[in-house]
Amino acid sequence: MAKRKNSEQNFKHSLGELIKAKDSTKKKLAHAITLNVKSHEQANYYKDKLETLSKKHEDEGQDGGSQGMNAELCQAAEPILNNIHAATAESNTSSLQSVIEHLQSAPTRLKKIILESASVACGQTLAVIKSLYPKLDLEPITSGYAEGTTDEKALELLDQVDGMAQVMAKDALYPEEEDNV
Repeated sequence: MAKRKNSEQNFKHSLGELIKAKDSTKKKLAHAITLNVKSHEQANYYKDKLETLSKKHEDEGQDGGSQGMNAELCQAAEPILNNIHAATAESNTSSLQSVIEHLQSAPTRLKKIILESASVACGQTLAVIKSLYPKLDLEPITSGYAEGTTDEKALELLDQVDGMAQVMAKDALYPEEEDNV
């Protein structure tokens, strides 16, 4: 009888830990979406700047001023392109056409980066949970919160696991850094 009660308590504790991990993952995803919105706003800023500079370029015609405009456009776009398209950073500003193509693909690339980052962090968290509780079935996590969990309770749970979530996210996304706290 005592073994059964202990098993039930362990199960409840494990379930609580899983809920905390899921909530943490959900909060990370919400944060990633916020970053996506900010990145999208930055991409729109650069897109607007590109349109303005392109219009100036058209207005000035094909004289020497247009080359200056191209250089100005490339210089203005360089920081965002180097961050979004890191693999091709050296070629990001080689030509006006290249800059335009990279800026047009920026929103899609940002969404992909955010999804990949969230996936890595979630995967790391679930792998740690599975390593601690190897017999635990993680499949129910994909269904969301337990039935009957209120929004208030969900927020409370998120607050409880926030510190752990930050540590897990840093460990998952930046494992090469020694101080992940």
